[in-house]
Amino acid sequence: MTLQKPCAMPGGGALGPAARPLRRQSTRRPFSPDATSAGKRTLANAALALLTRLDGGAAAAAQYDRADNMTLQLAALSCLLDAGQGAEQLAAFEANGRMTGW
Repeated sequence: MTLQKPCAMPGGGALGPAARPLRRQSTRRPFSPDATSAGKRTLANAALALLTRLDGGAAAAAQYDRADNMTLQLAALSCLLDAGQGAEQLAAFEANGRMTGW
């Protein structure tokens, strides 16, 4: 199995406006572990990577703050870190992991 970083993508360019609706489709639904939902989350996280390159991490910070599952939270955190931000979110993520025993 090959693991890929959600934010390891080339620049967003003109795809930025198209990425927003793709991201919204997945991030507004309750978490479900089925394959279709997982694919939508993967697509949404790829769109978030594009947006992060365009907005400097604003969308990633918003996703991190409202994430209701670890997949969305970790993808947002990865994008923030790739953008040179996210120190506060990383500390919170680590503290939460210690409290919950991750």
